[in-house]
Amino acid sequence: MSVSRKLRRGIENKRKKNIKKSLKTVSKRLNSLGGQCVNCKDSFDRLNPEHLSLWKVYVNDSQPSLICPVCQTEVEAMKKEIKEAEAVEEEPEGCFIINV
Repeated sequence: MSVSRKLRRGIENKRKKNIKKSLKTVSKRLNSLGGQCVNCKDSFDRLNPEHLSLWKVYVNDSQPSLICPVCQTEVEAMKKEIKEAEAVEEEPEGCFIINV
């Protein structure tokens, strides 16, 4: 076996090892999240690719929580309302905002 082949194989083996290690870490974190939405208690299926792509993880006080897509839209709507309310409070008197 040539030296360059040994080097390439060594690099490839290190890359595979790092991928396995990161996959194991992600899997461990996913298992620690629980199996349901924090808000509505809808069940989360770890084997369903649709759930894996649509559900979100929110971290509050270093505590991860699963949020389903329905609750996620509600959270985003509440955030938008709060942001709009703060914007209205910050407007000085006599100023008008025109949306174009």
